[in-house]
Amino acid sequence: MESDLRISYNVGGGGPKQKVVPIRDFAPEWAEAAALCLIPDASCIALILANGNVLLVPIKTLIDVPWGCEGIVADDSLVLIEVETNEGDCFRTPTSALCYNALYSKRPFLIYSNKAGQIFIIDLTSRKLSVGLGAPQSVHAIETFSAPNSVHLLVTGFTGAQWIVPLESEGRSLRETLADVIPSELEQLHKTAARLSTTQNGKLCLLDIDNRKVQLFDDIAMKQPCCEANVPENTWLVHLTENTVFAISQQTTMRTAVHFGMVSLFADVTYDELEAPLPEERILAIIPVASSQPMPFCVVICEKGLLRIQPARSLDEIMVEFVSRRNFAVDICDYLATRFNQDRSKLCTKIIRHSLEKMRDNRTEETSEIEALTKLALDAQLDMGAAIRVFAEFEAGDALLPVVLARCSANKRDESRHSVVELYMSKLKRFPAEKENIERDLRAFLLQYTDVDEGIKPLLVNGLWSCVATIVSRSSHNSETVAKYLAASKDDWPTDRTSHIVRTVAGICWSALPADSEELLTRMAYFLPHLRSISHIATFARIGEEQMNRFHQAGATLYALCSLRLLSAAPSFNYASLPSNTPLSCGSNCTAVVSEEESVMFVGEFSAGSMKMKDAERNKAASTSRLAMPRLVSVPERVCSVSCGTEHLLCLTTYGKVYSFGRNRFGECGVGHKGEVNEASRVRGPFEGVRTVRAGHYHSALIDSKGRVFTWGWALHGQLGHDTRDRFEDVTLPRLVETIQDPVIALSCGYAHTVFLSEAGKVYACGNGGYGQLGCGEEIKKRYRPLLVDIPEKVKLISSKYFHCLAVTESQKIFQWGTSPQALKMKIFLAKRVRAANKEQAPTASPSTSTIADDKPLELLETSQTHLGVQQVEHMITDEIAQIDAGYSHSAVLTTSGLVYTWGKGLEMQLGHGNKKEQEEPHQLFEPSATIWRHVSCGFDFTSAVAADGSVFVWGRNDKCQLGVQSTPSPQVTRKLIIKGPKGPRSIQIAADSPCIAVPTRLPSITAFVPSDSSSDEINDGNLIRFLQRLDPATISEVSSHLQRNAILSAAAVFVHLLAGELQSAVELLVHLPVPDQDIATLLSEQPAAQSSQSDVDSGSAVTPTSLLAVIWDLVLKHPNFGVQWTAVSTLISNYPIGDLLLRDRKLSAQAPMILAGKPDMLAGLSATEKLRLLEKWQPEAPLYPMQIAQNDLQNLGSRVRYWSCCGSVEKCGAARGNVAAEKRRVCAKCCDAWKCAIKSKFSKYS
Repeated sequence: MESDLRISYNVGGGGPKQKVVPIRDFAPEWAEAAALCLIPDASCIALILANGNVLLVPIKTLIDVPWGCEGIVADDSLVLIEVETNEGDCFRTPTSALCYNALYSKRPFLIYSNKAGQIFIIDLTSRKLSVGLGAPQSVHAIETFSAPNSVHLLVTGFTGAQWIVPLESEGRSLRETLADVIPSELEQLHKTAARLSTTQNGKLCLLDIDNRKVQLFDDIAMKQPCCEANVPENTWLVHLTENTVFAISQQTTMRTAVHFGMVSLFADVTYDELEAPLPEERILAIIPVASSQPMPFCVVICEKGLLRIQPARSLDEIMVEFVSRRNFAVDICDYLATRFNQDRSKLCTKIIRHSLEKMRDNRTEETSEIEALTKLALDAQLDMGAAIRVFAEFEAGDALLPVVLARCSANKRDESRHSVVELYMSKLKRFPAEKENIERDLRAFLLQYTDVDEGIKPLLVNGLWSCVATIVSRSSHNSETVAKYLAASKDDWPTDRTSHIVRTVAGICWSALPADSEELLTRMAYFLPHLRSISHIATFARIGEEQMNRFHQAGATLYALCSLRLLSAAPSFNYASLPSNTPLSCGSNCTAVVSEEESVMFVGEFSAGSMKMKDAERNKAASTSRLAMPRLVSVPERVCSVSCGTEHLLCLTTYGKVYSFGRNRFGECGVGHKGEVNEASRVRGPFEGVRTVRAGHYHSALIDSKGRVFTWGWALHGQLGHDTRDRFEDVTLPRLVETIQDPVIALSCGYAHTVFLSEAGKVYACGNGGYGQLGCGEEIKKRYRPLLVDIPEKVKLISSKYFHCLAVTESQKIFQWGTSPQALKMKIFLAKRVRAANKEQAPTASPSTSTIADDKPLELLETSQTHLGVQQVEHMITDEIAQIDAGYSHSAVLTTSGLVYTWGKGLEMQLGHGNKKEQEEPHQLFEPSATIWRHVSCGFDFTSAVAADGSVFVWGRNDKCQLGVQSTPSPQVTRKLIIKGPKGPRSIQIAADSPCIAVPTRLPSITAFVPSDSSSDEINDGNLIRFLQRLDPATISEVSSHLQRNAILSAAAVFVHLLAGELQSAVELLVHLPVPDQDIATLLSEQPAAQSSQSDVDSGSAVTPTSLLAVIWDLVLKHPNFGVQWTAVSTLISNYPIGDLLLRDRKLSAQAPMILAGKPDMLAGLSATEKLRLLEKWQPEAPLYPMQIAQNDLQNLGSRVRYWSCCGSVEKCGAARGNVAAEKRRVCAKCCDAWKCAIKSKFSKYS
């Protein structure tokens, strides 16, 4: 039987090559070979022939290699080594062969076995048989095992029995060692259920088939395995390489597992079945293939052929898989980096990149795997910037977000802060449902790190407008990016984010924009109708005015439209009519803010006092969030002032209307009942134009435009000021306080009392005075009639919310009366302690050494009632005081220069100075630095303030989340306090480490409404009309087109339509404006009886119109176009009873019968009597003569002319190209100019 050699080799890195060489080609007489092996130096191939002889074939005769023969074969000739055996031809057949270098002599030896159980050891140097052995049974395979001082031969019989034969040991050569070996005395190693083999790294590998495990041993004794690992079920053959395990199970199934030399660390090895199908015939053996690659190659020998196995994936992919199965442990990466001589950081980055890429390609997002990758990046101490780029590349950057935020919190200058926006965008892409929370958290971060200006484009694309508004002004690049995006956006701007859109365009650096940015102003004009807040409209107006020099038409259009809208809101635009404009108010455990959109945001809850620990609350999970998000209070109108009570909230709109909601247990909401009010409800009463609202503990009050006071709610102590028979009963609807005769300009509602400030600067108080709230010098439980508080100077400001009252005089003096129950109890407690101490010292101390002599008398200390009277508060405030506010046990003032001063108790850090120290005098608030304050409000034991830019800051106790910011400590954790008293010690439970905000901290989710500093007088009808008169026709037409889409009811808007030549639009707008009956009567009486509309438009009427209706009627009469004129007349007489004016005009009365006959609907506004009078006066006019045009005119104008029948003007047809607007209105250019002059003259009275 002839055989072929199948050779697979790789020389010089050119890739694996295959070659098949028939043996008969180089050795025709020895073509029958049964086994072969490679000489250790790879110079020859030893072919063991079927008859037992050995044929040495030089490698260079088979393949082209750069090495040759050294010593064994001197040249390229074949060498035959004859081996004599007495066995028959069948038993001579070789079964296995190997070559090895002797341990001591270093000579190469060839060992082979045959079916007869014979083992031949041939010295290749001498080319002679050195030793022959006989095994107990036919030999199936042989392997060598080398130890430091010995070499053994592992023999496997055809039944699976195995023996170990020593070849070299204890310094003895091969022949010396084998001389002592008696084959018949060899003992079988293991039972047949175990299989022993050798590994490439020189270890003994024992496969325990029954227990499904493989063990490795370092020595031949095999007493203690150095490591062991599992194998698949029914595994009968294992081949262990340096990095991989091959396992053959069920005869034909082959599985692999990568271990990278770490078998000792992993008892549970994961196996993967080969993807490529193997032949169905039985697998006989696995032959390793030498390779420089770290992953092994091998040849699988089957019954009918062989199959080459090579890695299907790269080393990087295999390492990623290996590390991922071990939870991406950094020590595994360290081991691999050392094993493969790679840089640790680069390897970890490579593993992270490949893992993320695999997840992206497979569209799987395992949270645990991403967390493990994050931990790997941190444990490996990778450069954070590089890690962020890798994670962000595969849209998993949000996994690093908590780490980066922690780094930034620890180091404000950490460079990773510039990547936070990118990480949040990655999180948004993975969790789009969390957009609101992501935007809130990102905006809070950007507000804290003011130098972060990256990532504006993804913020725009994802619609995170609050974040865009925060960073747009931080760089000119951001301004240009935002401007281009807003101008080029195909979608409409979001109408639910108007406040952020306004702040965004206001933050743009317009001077840095290119010359083609006019489109942004145009888009702003189209967005203008969606603005609800006056401040927003004023912001757009300012931008339009500032940009008129660069972009005249777009800027002027925007400014004109904004001015018209501001004028239409005139009743709410004059903030001077609302002296108590209060954008911020603090209750007992809640805060209300008027946002920049003039809506109400509410934070906290309606409850009284500090949080009381209930058993049910103590059992809540510690993970409960201590952050309460602001919620919107739906009020149907724009709100300018809020006032928080303990369990209710009052809202004052810009139109002087009052809304309320809350628990309403005492009727404090003023809606006519005591049921809970869950939505803002209108408070109705006999008042007119409310100017001020104030909410007390359980009662409420307001001041109307006439200075009258109305109160309602809890009435037990007389705090409502109603000295009537039912004064004890609660009031559920606003009731006039008739006990005060003077007009009231300010008031404050305390716990159970009310303080009034009259126009004359006098202070009155009523209600409960048990703690000195009435300032009368004595304790009064109930007072129903307000009485004067004795303050020596004229007062301009007052405040009270709980138990003490404050007043500021015109000379900047601060007066205070009343005290909190807590402070009074502490005072009494201290007095008792002093008295007890003095009694203990009395028997031993002489009068001369008494401590009372130097201090105040004990009786004075015990009975001091200074809080019952008015006391002056010493201070060093030099600026004018603009506002004052009182909390439970602390107070605050605001100066006109924007400084805030606080004083009082500070145990809850409500003073904002960063400590708990009590201050007896006002101390300035220095944090945050360079902040200009606009409003301050004191709560029960916390404080809030609004800065000039609308930022809201909070500080103090936050146990009910009333501050709207995160508090780390939880009030659910309590501690026991033991107090020693006269009756023995007693214990109380108090909140441990109450969650307080020590210094002013910004509330990131709210921007408060801050009125503009500009005067409302700057925008009025006169100024606007003068501005409109200076505009060019194209701009006027643009403004008019905007007004046609979104009408604004104002006289100036009518003027715009008239200037644009849109008479019908002006008339249609006019009919929606309120016209008093007196104006109509005046118009009918002053209109001349014989006036004719045929007079030239340049000539003004002898009688100046006294109303807008009269102006419009006069302009309608003078309009040169018949169709336009009659359409306007029809609209006017259909809406106003002015048909008599039509009868008085000669031209109209002459044309009316024809209109009545042809289009009777146009005169539907006339009465039957007026129609009869028209017919009676009608006289048909003479027939019209043919039109005549002078020959000279035709010669000068050309062959094509346009004739205007309304005025008889003739003009060249081509000239009409510049008068498209006039042509559209069917009026010639001359008449159009004359018309505009007439309009300007008629509206002169408005300017």
